[in-house]
Amino acid sequence: MLSHEKNRDKWADYYMSRVDQEGFPKYLYFTALQAYEKEDLKTAEAQLDKTLRKDLADQPRSFVIK
Repeated sequence: MLSHEKNRDKWADYYMSRVDQEGFPKYLYFTALQAYEKEDLKTAEAQLDKTLRKDLADQPRSFVIK
């Protein structure tokens, strides 16, 4: 996410390609934020729903609070 925000898309794409995209709640949350920025509310809602259906108990507390 930091690489994406700093317009370092090569590094952001590389990192994201190595992440378990469907099983990683942080990635799902990130894609929901991207969809929301593009005003694609249907996709944002679907991604947030997938995120909230994950077991967040084993995730860092700072992520769960968000």
